[in-house]
Amino acid sequence: MAMEFLDQGRQDCLPTKLTTASELLADCASAHKSQIQSSALSTPSLRQTITPASEWMAWLNKVSWVFAYGSLIWNPEIPVLRGLQARVDGYHRRFCISSTRYRGTPEEPGVVLGLDRGGCCHGMVWELTPGQEALALEKLWAREMRNGAYLPRLLKLRLRCGAKVDALGFVAKREHPSYLRLSEVDLIKRLACCRGDRGSNMDYLAHTVGALKKHGIADHGLLYLLEQVQRGKG
Repeated sequence: MAMEFLDQGRQDCLPTKLTTASELLADCASAHKSQIQSSALSTPSLRQTITPASEWMAWLNKVSWVFAYGSLIWNPEIPVLRGLQARVDGYHRRFCISSTRYRGTPEEPGVVLGLDRGGCCHGMVWELTPGQEALALEKLWAREMRNGAYLPRLLKLRLRCGAKVDALGFVAKREHPSYLRLSEVDLIKRLACCRGDRGSNMDYLAHTVGALKKHGIADHGLLYLLEQVQRGKG
């Protein structure tokens, strides 16, 4: 399979059910117990890496939904009321952001997902818990905006029922030094070998594929990458 296919962000969708906060918490606890134990001593808390309040407070009255296309699906770390399947046009999910902390190191950088230009992307949109919007935004900025590789954008999403919602999403910043356009060989190598404070790059990929599948979303590009990585490990 050529990398051109992976870059186009073509995903086929199947029916999905609404996800409640209690179901999400149960999934997160199961998927990340070992991750939390291994990184507790080496990873600063979100509170320790908080960005200036002015950066996220500008969004406080604009946001009640957050679009998740990668790890925010299976490990949002923010207070949410419910999740719905949603699609954004004009962007696709792509491994295009270098990770020197969470899924790699400065010596062996990993790679994580970003929303890149073109195509469309199916993911989940989380409704923030009313009254907890400030806490959610503070945590999101500490997690997603710590090195400036993403741009916060208000995205227009379409739900499965046809309704439209505006949601905060983090888009890849192409002019940033962390933005990548890797060959298929280099991408698979990083996914197979790199590891950071939050675990291996392969686990990041596998958790994302599993979470998408659970919510009825088939991303054939990510499935292909997971198969290639697992084949190389076998």
